[in-house]
Amino acid sequence: MQVIMRPLSEEDTGKLLKESRSIRSRYPEKIPVIVNTKNKKLKMDRQKFLIPNDLTVSQFIYVIRKRIELKKESAIFMLVNDMMPASSQTMEQLYNDQMDTNTEMLFVDIAMENTFG
Repeated sequence: MQVIMRPLSEEDTGKLLKESRSIRSRYPEKIPVIVNTKNKKLKMDRQKFLIPNDLTVSQFIYVIRKRIELKKESAIFMLVNDMMPASSQTMEQLYNDQMDTNTEMLFVDIAMENTFG
C-alpha cells in the first residue's frame, strides 16, 4: 500500500485529481478523504475513504477509531489543515471549506493522546 503524504509531487497530484473527479461524478453524495496518522503507533489498514456527505465529524472519528488498534484509555483527534473541526459539522461542510484545491480531496490527520494516565 502506497502512503500518500503531503506535499505531493505533480504526478501524484494529477492522479489524485483525476481519481477524485471520477469518484465525485459517479458518487456525488460521497466525499473522497485521505487519512494520515501523525503518530507512528497508529496503524490503519487503509488510507482512502469514501464517506457520505451527511456524516458528521464525530461519526467519522468513530469510523476511524474502529479501524485503528487503540487502547481504551487513548483518544484520537482529527485535524484538517492543522485545525480541529467542530464535531457536529458535517463532512460535506468540512469538504467544501477545507478540501485541497489541487486534488479536490479532503486530507485529514489523526493524532493520538493518552487521556487516563
